[in-house]
Amino acid sequence: MNWRLEKILFPYDGSEEAAQAIKPALYLAKRDNAEVICLYVIHLPSIWAAPFDVSREDLLESLKVEAEKVLAEVAQKFQEEGIKVSKLVKEGSPANEIARTASEEDVDLIVMSSHGRHSTKSYLGSVARGVLDRTHKSVLIVKSPELPDPFEIP
Repeated sequence: MNWRLEKILFPYDGSEEAAQAIKPALYLAKRDNAEVICLYVIHLPSIWAAPFDVSREDLLESLKVEAEKVLAEVAQKFQEEGIKVSKLVKEGSPANEIARTASEEDVDLIVMSSHGRHSTKSYLGSVARGVLDRTHKSVLIVKSPELPDPFEIP
């Protein structure tokens, strides 16, 4: 069986933890000449109190500008290697939006880090776990080397 990747979804929040998945995504995309879709999900809780009289719309616009900047930086890494890349910014629950985008874009693989910006010491972050629960697509989860091994016996 010859399994070739044509499209990879790469959810990215700009954090050091999320950056751990760049090299594996780059390797797989280059190996199979696959397109990479870089996705940034802006998550604003539905119950949200605006700090310092900032409207939700103004905050969202500011976050979109930051998301575009983050995606431009990571997309450049793929482009420098000759990989076709596109960028998407979505708003909502990260796990939901990642799973939805994977389905809408009909990707072959989601490559993401085990933890993102709001990482904890758990074996699998809540977004990664949520994506696994919500998608039928294959998912490659890259564990951050800085996180302790939960199965290690002290």
